[in-house]
Amino acid sequence: MDVVLFLPETYLLLMALAFFCQSLWKSSAQLNQGIAVFLTGIGVFINLYTLNMTGDLFYQAYRVDLFSQTFKLLLSVGLFLIVILCRKNKSIEERLQPEFFMFLCVSALGLMLMVSSVELITILISMELSSYSLYILIPISKDISHGRIEAAVKYIIFGAAATGIMLFGMSYIFGLTQSTYLSEIMNKMPELIGQP
Repeated sequence: MDVVLFLPETYLLLMALAFFCQSLWKSSAQLNQGIAVFLTGIGVFINLYTLNMTGDLFYQAYRVDLFSQTFKLLLSVGLFLIVILCRKNKSIEERLQPEFFMFLCVSALGLMLMVSSVELITILISMELSSYSLYILIPISKDISHGRIEAAVKYIIFGAAATGIMLFGMSYIFGLTQSTYLSEIMNKMPELIGQP
């Protein structure tokens, strides 16, 4: 397995762990924001470095190609811009900023994993990884009002319902095609469409 192919995702995971460690001690808001901007900026350059790499990982459940790497670059640039824009956001408590940045990184990690996934279970896991971190981000604020908590609970309920429906659909696809790999599913679909 070529570890360099998985470098952007590994870096995001390490960045999330760095923010977790940073949350264990008290630090100023400017330091938190500066570290976040610096680390996400490095992430953009790592994605640029791996842009033209191709290969398959994890028993062909994860494909790295120009298409997926382009979207990973867009996601890392988006994360960088979000971190820059969040520097002026005063609604997040200073002590919760490292956790805020950590969950942003975990959500971006889930999206990056989903972009390269070519297998149904990997797609599901990466979507859930991205979703759960966003569920946690909703109520993080200085003014934890009843409406904000209600929105977070509704988001979790709708997310759980959507996951259940998606799993139900995936089980039908697996039952019809006997495979969870997208390429095999696409090869078997034309003959299934012709059957009554």
